[in-house]
Amino acid sequence: MPPSRHDAAAWEAQATRAWALIHNRRGEYLLHLREHLPGRTGPGAWSLPGGAREPGDASLEATVRRELAEEAGLDVADVEPFSLTQEGDVATYSVRWEGDPESLPLSEGVMLRWFAPADLHRLRVLPAVRDLVLAHAARRATESTARPPKQRDAGWLPPEQYAETVLKATAFACVYFTDEDDRPLQLHSVYSPSHPWQLVGGTMDPGERPWETAVRECQEETGRTPPGPPQLLATVYGLPGAEWPYSTFGLVFDGGHLTAAQLRALVLDPKEHDEARVLPLTDWQHLMPGRDFRRLEAVAEARRTGTAAYFDTWGWDT
Repeated sequence: MPPSRHDAAAWEAQATRAWALIHNRRGEYLLHLREHLPGRTGPGAWSLPGGAREPGDASLEATVRRELAEEAGLDVADVEPFSLTQEGDVATYSVRWEGDPESLPLSEGVMLRWFAPADLHRLRVLPAVRDLVLAHAARRATESTARPPKQRDAGWLPPEQYAETVLKATAFACVYFTDEDDRPLQLHSVYSPSHPWQLVGGTMDPGERPWETAVRECQEETGRTPPGPPQLLATVYGLPGAEWPYSTFGLVFDGGHLTAAQLRALVLDPKEHDEARVLPLTDWQHLMPGRDFRRLEAVAEARRTGTAAYFDTWGWDT
């Protein structure tokens, strides 16, 4: 239930900041990724849009509306009081919005993204924000159960609206090469210290099919064209997390064995990689994060057995 008039008056007298707890009918919450700036609270964490009350704000609700307009060009219709932090300094307002955050002209922070409450444990989220989202979601669940069926949200949506409700994911395609002794080839990244050794490949461009991506990336990264026809070794899935806000799908194709001469002939793109190396599989383990090595291990096993791997335990959580 919203606060009483007496409570609302206490908010206006006590709180100095206001947050917007923006949610949609799918039960997702719009979180704001904070940038790394001097003096910024929770840099690199997901929080709620909002900010400090200014002298010209007639109310805390006016603060919320002004902050949303300034930070994201967002003009919302319904703003309802929801909660006051235990310290009493931040008032949180419940806001219903159904749009696409990528369409907003963001002027502060890194990005805005929708997240389901079940995804919060995979993200770096301010504790107060996590508590607010879970409390709000629990209240919505209770209210939804009590609603008559005729008042429930409509099940059918026009295609353009339904498209906004489905899973968002990025896709990649890689090629797995070994030398003639079955030692995996990997490239050393110059831009990703958290994932230093990588298979040949990369993110799909719009309009590409996976094998087309694999061929293009291989040519760009090594100067080599992988032999066809494509032979699938593994399908890889990763949940969204702190490093990347989307799910990730990937296909790993078999590039076969390279001779010593072919390995010496590889031409790397210095903007992406500075070394190509082959090692026995077990020697890669201490050079890579555990999840990266387990993925490499699954791909190598698929090559060895001739049975394509399904690997869905790779994720972006750090």
